Amino acid sequence: MSRTILISDEVGQELGQEQVARMHGPEWAQRVRCWECDQWIEATDEAAVLIVRVPELDEATAAGLQTAVHAHPGCRSSQVLTLTLAEIDAIRGARQRPDEGGLDAVDVVATTFETRRGGIAPVVLLSYRADLTVAGAGPDRVDLLTTSMLAVGWHPITSASEPPGPGPDGYRVRFRHDRRDPAAPGVLEVLDPLGQVGTEAYVQPTGLWRPAVVRTGRTVLIQGSQYLTDWQTTGQAGVNRAVQAGLLTGGVVPVDLDGPGNVDVPGSVYR
Repeated sequence: MSRTILISDEVGQELGQEQVARMHGPEWAQRVRCWECDQWIEATDEAAVLIVRVPELDEATAAGLQTAVHAHPGCRSSQVLTLTLAEIDAIRGARQRPDEGGLDAVDVVATTFETRRGGIAPVVLLSYRADLTVAGAGPDRVDLLTTSMLAVGWHPITSASEPPGPGPDGYRVRFRHDRRDPAAPGVLEVLDPLGQVGTEAYVQPTGLWRPAVVRTGRTVLIQGSQYLTDWQTTGQAGVNRAVQAGLLTGGVVPVDLDGPGNVDVPGSVYR
């Protein structure tokens, strides 16, 4: 990685050693937006890391929320910024672009992983582009997304080759497609227990994902933040790093397939 990342002692203390190392890793080898001027910082340019802190209490965690963002060093040095929710909303509204999501935007991949038993497991990977942490977490980062997911019944992902336990009751995935071929693109939705769509994305699954779902009726659903940014170049390696760092949660959930060509196909998958 050729980019120089500038992290002040103040920001480093908030991020923790694991996250500081992670922000120097290949998942950040991409161009990012400058928080201050809203222009691109190219992958070879220096970038300062800022912490944007929202001290207003979050009902789920009773802790302040914060996220790491980037800036051109000439626009703002690496530091901790404290803003209100109203100020955050105003900034997001002013900077939102129709082709780019906000802090709640998500990358989605539908693929398969090999299991230790020699089969394959269908997997849906969700990676939120915002990296939210709990303020004042001390030397080790506390990932807000992971903490929140564990609190509602998702499981820590400790291996990419061994599917986790069932997801919380009522959660499911729906995949709507228009073509018969197994790799046909379509709209993937994650539904909550009330049937509301929490995540929706247009994806093209790998050729084995849908047949594996047909055989099992289920998929592994894995959630985290900022771990799919280098998927196109490193694939599962980025997922493995996030697993080793303890940054992912998930569970096995039912899948509804809506489209032509969903017929039973024999094969060996995790059951």
